[in-house]
Amino acid sequence: GLSDQQRTKYQYIRREYRRALEKAEEQNEYINHNRRFKINRILSDKIFNREEAYHYITERYNPSISFAVDELQIQYNLYQQLTPKQRKIWMQNCVK
Repeated sequence: GLSDQQRTKYQYIRREYRRALEKAEEQNEYINHNRRFKINRILSDKIFNREEAYHYITERYNPSISFAVDELQIQYNLYQQLTPKQRKIWMQNCVK
């Protein structure tokens, strides 16, 4: 099990995770609000604008990528709090 100090750190790390998740959800809301307009503009042009399409796709998926990086950093922070024995168990159970 976790020590009291590890448990306290874990609770802090979980709060970081919730904040990262909320941030990603807010970014996705903003992007989804403008999504239909941007897709319509891309599809309606007489010539396919690859640069505009690339910009749209980048903007669309960037929050997901940012969240994935935040999530990995949170896992890293948690992993750093573990003892060598706990790290071994973590790797066996969480990294497949």
